[in-house]
Amino acid sequence: MNRINSNNVKDNIILAAFILFSSKPYSEVTYSDFEKATGLSRGGIQHHVGNKLQLFKEALKSSLTKRTSIIDIPLENNNCLMNFISRFADNCIAEKKTMKNMGIKNINLAHLNLEQQALYYLSDIETLTKHWLSTEHKLWTNVINRAKEHGEIKNDITSEELATLFQNAYIGRAYQGVMEEKGCDIDILRKELLFIYNLVKK
Repeated sequence: MNRINSNNVKDNIILAAFILFSSKPYSEVTYSDFEKATGLSRGGIQHHVGNKLQLFKEALKSSLTKRTSIIDIPLENNNCLMNFISRFADNCIAEKKTMKNMGIKNINLAHLNLEQQALYYLSDIETLTKHWLSTEHKLWTNVINRAKEHGEIKNDITSEELATLFQNAYIGRAYQGVMEEKGCDIDILRKELLFIYNLVKK
């Protein structure tokens, strides 16, 4: 794994934790691995994040909160849903490139590896996952409601149900990407999301 360079020490450590724990079993990840990846001592790592289990938990939380890269997408007044879909896909591409530079060829497989291990090592994995799904769903619903207000899409569409369609399209495509050499095909994902969009646009 390449040495990670970040201006934020804690973010640097958490990114290293994600890469390490998603690349090999929890039991095989050592503080020596973290030291090589971050350039920090064991004491420095523990000072900023905590023990190994806390490192794992922070890696998982980071994985879930940044998984689809939609939280920071700005909402625009005109064609907000179509632009949101486009930026969402662009962010997924950027995230894949970032992870590739860090040594992760398949980000979807990396996420799955991490989350499978979480079932054994984190008692609150169900709560964390439900929170992520709920947050993502609310974001999609908010964008859809805004698109209705601006006359971009039909008003007789149930926002929550449409949000579920968009969310499930991503989750399904990401799961299929686990078994693909380079992970999820974002071009196909973009086409699928736009297909749904074209069904409801005015």
